[in-house]
Amino acid sequence: MSHPAENPEPYSADQSNDVDAFHSETAHNTIDPSQPNELVSIDDTGEIPTVTDETPDPPIASEPVATLVVETPDAVITEPECLIESDDVFERAADPTDPDLSIKSLTDIVEGYEPGAPVILGLHEYQYLQNRRIVIVGGGPVGVWIAWYAALHGARVTIIDDGLNQTFLVAAGWCFPYHSTDPVAVPWALTAAKMWEAHTPFLPTGAVRKERTRVERTGRAAPFPSMYEQLEGYRALRGDELTAGMKSGFEAQSLVIPAQIWHPAMRNSLEQLGVVWLNRHIHTALEFEDLKVAFNADFVVDAMGVYSAFVFDDPKFHPLRGTVLDFELPENYEHGVRSWDLEDGTHRDPYAVPLRSLNILRVGGETHPLSQAKAEDLIDSGCTPEPEVVDAIYRRAVEFMPELKDMTYIEAHTGVRPARDKFLLGFHPEGRSILHASGFGGAGITLAPKIGHEIVWAMIEASQGWAGC
Repeated sequence: MSHPAENPEPYSADQSNDVDAFHSETAHNTIDPSQPNELVSIDDTGEIPTVTDETPDPPIASEPVATLVVETPDAVITEPECLIESDDVFERAADPTDPDLSIKSLTDIVEGYEPGAPVILGLHEYQYLQNRRIVIVGGGPVGVWIAWYAALHGARVTIIDDGLNQTFLVAAGWCFPYHSTDPVAVPWALTAAKMWEAHTPFLPTGAVRKERTRVERTGRAAPFPSMYEQLEGYRALRGDELTAGMKSGFEAQSLVIPAQIWHPAMRNSLEQLGVVWLNRHIHTALEFEDLKVAFNADFVVDAMGVYSAFVFDDPKFHPLRGTVLDFELPENYEHGVRSWDLEDGTHRDPYAVPLRSLNILRVGGETHPLSQAKAEDLIDSGCTPEPEVVDAIYRRAVEFMPELKDMTYIEAHTGVRPARDKFLLGFHPEGRSILHASGFGGAGITLAPKIGHEIVWAMIEASQGWAGC
């Protein structure tokens, strides 16, 4: 076992199609409401000039640029005293046994699909967001799923993302209702798993894969939620089947969904639907109202992950540094996902997830609480793994998986999880045009389809003037 080279190169999604939409100190580019895909500029007076037929192609992004400023006196929001939490917003029961509209209609919105052939996307039969303009800040798992459902409902969608903090590429990709304190996490995760499975035929091979899963715990660890029994293939382990020192455990089927495969595919699908990607960084809460004005947007969505804590100065976020180790996956690797909960609140529970489509065994088992300031510093510094943390994860994992000693170590990765006791999910307190979808900790990938569906449904209810809005 050796440590990774200094400053290991992090995973990075392909940013080649990002548009540097705000490239000048004296002019900021945005989208003309009457011409959704044409680039225009806002001059120093804040007015949008007439679009000509010779509008130049946008330049390719090279790096994040300065803050957008639109000189509009009324375009100001104040820092909220408190932010809406998940149980204050969506009152509909999160029952995983209820059929979900997105699952039933999926085959209706994809036309002409054949395995291995390009996907030709159609639109949802109910265009509840037709001609609505939506800006989503954050292009990670939650952001792309919100964009997906919004676009299928006819919305004109722009995603703004700086490409800097791609923690979802560091995640194990294990779709499982795990270690979350929000009470909606487990039922929503069970529903989200069905949604991921429903999309399997329309994603690249290996993007969604079922794995036999074994989870055990000591007597000092938090008990398993009762709803785990609803997992496919659930079976409680007998005492003689448990690892030494474990008190209880179970086996079930779960999904492994490596973002390195499905995220680029979803991004391509979104571009087919006309979704525009812009590369820039959002610094303050005030910019959300600026974006609403600049894009003539009906809704602006915060899907920034941990950046939401910084931008909205939300003290209820408690970021977590997470580190994973990658090993070459041996041929004919016989194990599925394995996890051992050692002690509640220690953030040192070893696990191993086979990413077969990447030929990687991803091993984790240590997250570390950070202050918001330290989290921001870690992101700014590039999230370089700490050698002592890598060594601790390896030594702890070897106790439960001695076969790691014979595997080829590749490298380690570190990211910052946007943890919050209650998910930040719903409308901003000051108005019905800014929504939040963040604070999901390590459950963001797992919950992303369900969150996207819920946020888009909230926008539909608000735009249609239905009850509860």
